[in-house]
Amino acid sequence: MLAVALAGEPTGQRALARYDTERWPGGRPVARAARLAGRQLTHPLAIALRGTALRPAPSHVTVRAILRHADGTPPELPSCREPHGA
Repeated sequence: MLAVALAGEPTGQRALARYDTERWPGGRPVARAARLAGRQLTHPLAIALRGTALRPAPSHVTVRAILRHADGTPPELPSCREPHGA
């Protein structure tokens, strides 16, 4: 997404602003999930127990939990032959 924004905007500042605008809606659920996961346990013993309890979980369950945040499709880069901003 950043490469597309950089390719389609005349300045780096505008490209970063575009990237931020386009990326934030997809990133919001990931940021929220990370915040919630971080808040759940703070005591080192509780964290170790959680890790031990989750270790025998089937890998497909773990992968599904992670991939629920990876459902986006990145945009295609414009052709190098197109004029800048076209």
